[in-house]
Amino acid sequence: MARVLVVGATGKVGRETVRESSRLGATVLAATRRPGEYRGPNGVQPVELDLEHAETWNDAVRGVTRLFLMARPGDSRPEETLIPLFERARGEELERVVLLSVLGADRDEQLGLRKVEKHVAASGVPWTFLRPNWFMQNFSHGFLFDSIRATGGVYLPVGDAKVAYVDTRDVGQVGARALVEDGHEGRSYALTGPRALDHAEAVAILSRTSGRTIAYVPIGEDDARQGMLKSGWPPASVEFFLRLLRGMRAGDAAAVSPDVKAVLGRDAISFEQFADRNAAQWR
Repeated sequence: MARVLVVGATGKVGRETVRESSRLGATVLAATRRPGEYRGPNGVQPVELDLEHAETWNDAVRGVTRLFLMARPGDSRPEETLIPLFERARGEELERVVLLSVLGADRDEQLGLRKVEKHVAASGVPWTFLRPNWFMQNFSHGFLFDSIRATGGVYLPVGDAKVAYVDTRDVGQVGARALVEDGHEGRSYALTGPRALDHAEAVAILSRTSGRTIAYVPIGEDDARQGMLKSGWPPASVEFFLRLLRGMRAGDAAAVSPDVKAVLGRDAISFEQFADRNAAQWR
């Protein structure tokens, strides 16, 4: 039986990866900084793992045969932790790794997650790369939600760019399939929603669903930078994030991929379905 370690088990993608991997019959270890506080599916074992403290890694990876690897949110240099952690796990009995990367990683050789991809691909360990688009859940729990809650608006330096936002539930379920099922080795999956929306269209859906008027206000990059800095974002994370937004503005996030449906055998979750499920968040 596969013994799966899910890094980031308490995050939006990690929670779904844990749940689906357990449902598919794997023995699942949920990596978390606070295992005593973990509340997950029955049978899932929490283990302590903190990406910032390498002394926690050895016990966490011991006996692991399959690894779900992901970076800390907003980490501008993920290669500095993910590659050493992967090597620790590789020294055990690792037979498969699934890396949560980012859409377009293969087009940017300087991107930290691309460096991790290349290291993993050269290791000889069978791998699958998940390259998701921007998450729908940014509107319900993440940085866009914070803006909606505080001001009733979404402020981004991306003009009228379209984005095929993806639901983290789809990402986590694809990750679980790649961990537990055979046939995904050596594959890179572009994970998107079923259609692309600009942000005016997206907030219009949120407004209709929630009954609250939510606005989209396009802003300049300098204004975005100053806003994030004032909110306490580290400068390196601000510049990393703005770099990603430039790609969005250039249209890099608009393409729709069939990979979610190909792996899961159903259509990707739509933005309307996401909005219906989370309508209470915006009221």
